[in-house]
Amino acid sequence: MYVNGVENWPPQPAMAFKPGDSFAIFPEEVVVGDVVRVVDRRVDFNGKFGKKTVTYSWQTLEEKTAERLAKILEEYKGKTLLTVGMALMPND
Repeated sequence: MYVNGVENWPPQPAMAFKPGDSFAIFPEEVVVGDVVRVVDRRVDFNGKFGKKTVTYSWQTLEEKTAERLAKILEEYKGKTLLTVGMALMPND
C-alpha cells in the first residue's frame, strides 16, 4: 500500500486559520519538516507552505501505522507531501 492510501490522507493542519489567511490545499504545496511527536495513533509534524510553517496532525487507525508514517516523514523531510504520498508503506 502507498502512503496516500492510508486513512485520513492528506493530513490536515492542526491549527485554526484567521479570515484572510492562506493555506495549502494540495499536497504538492506542502514541504515536510520535522516530526514533532507520535502519540498513540497520531503523528504531528511540521510542514512549510510558502513562508509559513504549519503543524499537521495525522490520525491513523493503528498505533503501528502512526509509527511507520513518522519514519517515512523523517526520511522524506524536505520533500513535498505529494512525494510522501507516493512512498510505499513498510510491511514490518
